[in-house]
Parts: sequence; structure tokens; C-alpha cells
Amino acid sequence: MTTIHSQPLHATMPQNSKHQFDIHHVIEELKHYLPTQTPLKDFIHHNSLHAFQKMKFYDAIFTASEIFGYQVTLELEDFRKLFRQGRIKREVFENVITQRKGIAAREIWSKKLLFQDYNQSKTPRVGTLREQWKSVYHIDIDTLVQPLLFRILNAYLDQGISLWNFPVSCEFLHSIREIEKNSYVSIFKTSRARALLQDEFCTITYLLELLVGKDRYYEQYIIDQQFSHRGWSGMVATIEERPDSLLDTRRISLHDSIFLELLLEIDALDDALGRKWSPICTNRTTEPVDLFADAPYNELNEVLSLWQDAFEWSYYDEVLSSIQATKHATKPNSPKSFQALFCIDERECSIRRHIESVDTDCETLGTPGFFCCRILLSAAKREILRQALPRAGHAEVPYKRNRCTR
Repeated sequence: MTTIHSQPLHATMPQNSKHQFDIHHVIEELKHYLPTQTPLKDFIHHNSLHAFQKMKFYDAIFTASEIFGYQVTLELEDFRKLFRQGRIKREVFENVITQRKGIAAREIWSKKLLFQDYNQSKTPRVGTLREQWKSVYHIDIDTLVQPLLFRILNAYLDQGISLWNFPVSCEFLHSIREIEKNSYVSIFKTSRARALLQDEFCTITYLLELLVGKDRYYEQYIIDQQFSHRGWSGMVATIEERPDSLLDTRRISLHDSIFLELLLEIDALDDALGRKWSPICTNRTTEPVDLFADAPYNELNEVLSLWQDAFEWSYYDEVLSSIQATKHATKPNSPKSFQALFCIDERECSIRRHIESVDTDCETLGTPGFFCCRILLSAAKREILRQALPRAGHAEVPYKRNRCTR
């Protein structure tokens, strides 16, 4: 049984008060940039650049590239290869440069696009701080922590797939504490992490003091940590905001999942290094990185955007002319043998074509995620109905999926 201290374990530790760290502000900022990842029963598609959608297109994608290291266009050499192959047409290439740079600058910019060398290496802002665990202590903190963290989250959020239910079905962090108090074994390897879990005075700020040291780096550390598994963090944040996104609801928050992950990091470091490790920023003197500051628009970005425009416009007229040249025979309106709805997906497309070839009197239709259908769905061998319409709509007609037999 873990002893609960009447005073915080860190009561005698000096607290850094020069910088006011606000975990709630950081979490709100995180939620803006994390993917709105709903559980797979609802998930269809997510725009990973949704946080930048108020910006102009090229400003948005190059800012995202600077922050997260995303590859947002083809490589420069790939564009040049497409040009040599004729897939980017010379007349379109010259026209794009002329329209954006003027005819007087066309030759200069043509040489830049075709021949000039640029430094194309990328060092994303997010992730650089926590990389020091590897460079200083030779510890891969994510490999040590994330497999266990994901198993715990999976078990807690399970919707009936697992053979065993999560032992305690209350709020997430309280459930973990109850399991720890009433189990012979622990999810932690060391005594300090077990004691900190049960310490009612322990906060995220204090855990960051142990791990990071200087509070001006706390925000950067948390953002680095959560974007090392942005899908999981995004799903936890979404479930917190929309508990009804789970059929069997769970009470979980991004705050509590961060708290547990920080504890698991302390536990992993204590287990690997004993107490012979110092906070990661103890000797760091550089200013924290403003992770979400606007990215400077450089000449390489301009070159890539010109190539991208030329690539797209090379196909624009070709595609439109092909559509206009294709003659579609109009089918008379005749009674249908049956109608079938499919999600929009390349796998369903081949099935639809086959069905239509077997029964020429049938009609198949595609709809994304069945979102336009006023129906309630239940999975095979399941009794719970869920509506296919977005939350603003109201479904009425129940449908039940059946397993196919051969």
C-alpha cells in the first residue's frame, strides 16, 4: 500500500516564480493544433492543417512545414524531373512565372526553378527539446513510455472489444489511482512515481519541475511530448469535449493523460538511471522556441509554390477537355431492382461496378460515411444504435448490419 503524505512530497523544493506557467492555457493551445481525432466509428477524414485554414494556402502549408516538419510539396528535384519528362508543360511553366513575377523577371526565375541549389534540410520546431533525453542521457524516452501509455489508454477507452473490462470504471486518473491502491502489482517500476501518483498535492507543474527544471521551457516540453503521439492526444481531447463520441462513455481529459505520461517518464528515468539524472533544461541557456510563430517565407518556398502551380495547371485544361469530350449516354428512368448505398472509397467502387455489371437494373450510390442518410446503424451482433447523421441532424430509420456468409 502506498503511503499518502499529509504534505506534498515537494513542499521543501524551491519553486521558480519568474515565469508564470499556466497548464490550462497550454492545453487550450494544444487543442487548437491537435487533430480532432474521433473514435473510428465516426472518423472519416481529418484535415491535418485545420489549425492553419484561416491563412492563405502557401502561407499555411509552409508554416505547418516549419513547425511540424511536414512534407507539403514534392521535392525540388522531383518537380524538375517531371518538367524534363514533359508532365509539367513548358508553356504552362513559363506562363505561371510570367503571371506571378512579370515578363522581365521570367528568365531569372526560370533559372532559379531549374538549376539553382537550395538547402532543403528541415528541422521541425516541435520535438527538439525532448530530443535531449537521447543526446544527453542516451535514453529513448518515447520507446520506454509510449507502449505502456497506449495500452492503458486502450484498456480504459475500450468499447467491448477486449476480453476483460477495465477494473475500475470511474474518471480516468481516479481509476488509475484505485487500481494502484488495490493491486499487488503496479504499472510503475519505481517507488517515487507510485508515491507521486497518490500525492493529492502533486501537480503537472511539479512533475515538469522534476523533468524540465526551468519553468520557461515547460510549455515547449508539453507540446513536444503531446505531438510525439498527436493522434492519441487528439482523440483524448476530442472525447473530453464530446463524451458522446463513445457509445460506452468514458470520463477522460487531456490534463489527466498528460499527468500520467509525465509520471511514466519519471518512472522510466528512475528505473534506467536511478536518481542520477537532472532536469533536462538545468544547464540550458537559450531562449525557449516560440513553436507556433509564423514561419518566414523564403525563396525556396516561393520556388516550390511556383512549381506546384505549374504542375497543377499542366493538368487543368487536359482534365477539363477530357470531361467535355466524353459523351455520357442518358439512361431512361426505369424501375430499379434495388438500390444500395456505399461509403465513398476506392474499395467500394470496384464492388459497385461489379454489382452493376451483374444486375444492370440496380442502382448503387456513394455517400461519405453515410452522413447524408437519416438512419440509425448498429453493427453486426450489436444492439446499440448510433445515428449516421452529423450531430445537427436527427436520424429516424433503424438499420442493422449483418455478417456475410459464404
